[in-house]
Amino acid sequence: MKDIIGIECNSCATQWRIEIEIGKNEIETFATLCECGAIIVGNRRNKVDDEIAESMSIKERYLTNGSYSIISIDHEIVNKLPLLELE
Repeated sequence: MKDIIGIECNSCATQWRIEIEIGKNEIETFATLCECGAIIVGNRRNKVDDEIAESMSIKERYLTNGSYSIISIDHEIVNKLPLLELE
């Protein structure tokens, strides 16, 4: 199972789609490089209480290193963004 999200690089303002493989870990770590050279590193919280998950925004599920921002846009638009492959 994959979680597909949109991000925006804080260095060059390019918007990307990233696809994070969801496993059984409580936290999934991901990393890659933007084409501008910015290091993109983050964590996705997988296991949260169902009651909390319902009220949690997508941005609250992620921890970023500050090089990018999670963008809240329609899923159809996210799927049209260029894919930034994870390392």
